[in-house]
Amino acid sequence: MPNSLKPSSVLPPQAFDALFEKVFTAEAAHQRSSHPLRTDERIERLVQRYRNLWREYLTLTLMYLRQYPIQELLAAGFGISQGQLSNIVERMSQRLLTVLPTPEITAQAILTFVESLPSELLEDYGAPIIIDVTEQRIERNKDQSQQQKDYSGKKVS
Repeated sequence: MPNSLKPSSVLPPQAFDALFEKVFTAEAAHQRSSHPLRTDERIERLVQRYRNLWREYLTLTLMYLRQYPIQELLAAGFGISQGQLSNIVERMSQRLLTVLPTPEITAQAILTFVESLPSELLEDYGAPIIIDVTEQRIERNKDQSQQQKDYSGKKVS
């Protein structure tokens, strides 16, 4: 990793360390499930050997997701090829999806909470549930027919 690029340039150090531990634990779990014949000690040695490399991969992935630069440019800064960067970002993104709350997971948690509320509370008090949401950009499909199928027509820009 270039010396000028520290994990703190992406997140505060404590938040980065906490996220890294979650991602690293998710990778160890993935290795265990992918290689059931390997012993836990062997998997632990394997993941520990690449601990610093995974810190670099997480920094690289967060920088890519935050700034969305051209992959060739970011890869050159880290001394790797664009193909390697693409593979790293894909693998790290899979781990991040398992440890970070996504809109789908958050929505499911809210729905579970609402369903667990006593019906008397909702009926007697008519308690409204207000959910604050923000618009998020969605990457559109390149296929024209799929774009038309996904288009809602609600927003005109």
